[in-house]
Amino acid sequence: MTDDIIDLSEDVAELWDFIPLNTTSEIGELLLQNTLVRRDKPFYNNICLNVCNFYIYILHCWLCRLYKLDENNIELLKYIQITKSVFCSSEEGEQVIISDTQHITAPLFFRIENDAFDYFLYLMEVDKGCCGEYGIHREIFKIRNQAAHLNYNPLSYEKFQELVTNIKNNLSFWASQFYQKMKSLMYDEITPLIKDQLIDNDNYEDYFVELNRKYNISAYDYSLFLKNNLFTDTVQGTYKEYLKKYMDDVLQLSENEE
Repeated sequence: MTDDIIDLSEDVAELWDFIPLNTTSEIGELLLQNTLVRRDKPFYNNICLNVCNFYIYILHCWLCRLYKLDENNIELLKYIQITKSVFCSSEEGEQVIISDTQHITAPLFFRIENDAFDYFLYLMEVDKGCCGEYGIHREIFKIRNQAAHLNYNPLSYEKFQELVTNIKNNLSFWASQFYQKMKSLMYDEITPLIKDQLIDNDNYEDYFVELNRKYNISAYDYSLFLKNNLFTDTVQGTYKEYLKKYMDDVLQLSENEE
């Protein structure tokens, strides 16, 4: 690295754990890869915008996860229909027709932003009036708007550090709210495979890869199984056996690291 460039990759290193595993989209990685700032002209607006968009991207992935966890959620479909105007092309005016409810993907939510976040809280059964993280979310969006639109106040490194800390803390909090849902998902998906003798040491990884892809599961989601001491009891012959094997052998998450 040359002396006239500041590399901020270490500052955003912990955010990588929130990127969904086995996704076909590269947007999460791309948003965190542009981390260079000129030392003689320290302008942090661009990287602040990138990490804010990363935050929004992860929230949208989770909103899609909530839908996938309950594909009969008619209320969510009504919400999508009410906000269908956001799916219009600004250049061509063509409306996206949602005809197949099995293919609701993250990009469809990109322009909903704050309204989508309020609905995310509703689905998570969180009262935003009593949630300190909601205030932090609003602060993140203030920085996002400042960085995205014309202003005459370049953001500082200190403001960038504060922003990254807020994003990391908020994503950690929201991810933890998914813990019971993800634990139930693993039980429901893996237990029938064990009973039907369809899963073994040679093919177990494929099942987790598919779960990761379908539900936007990240390494951080898996780390919560360790943080919540899921494997303190016997795992042999249960869904925990393959879950732990996947975490140990593939993700290389160790209980000693937690």
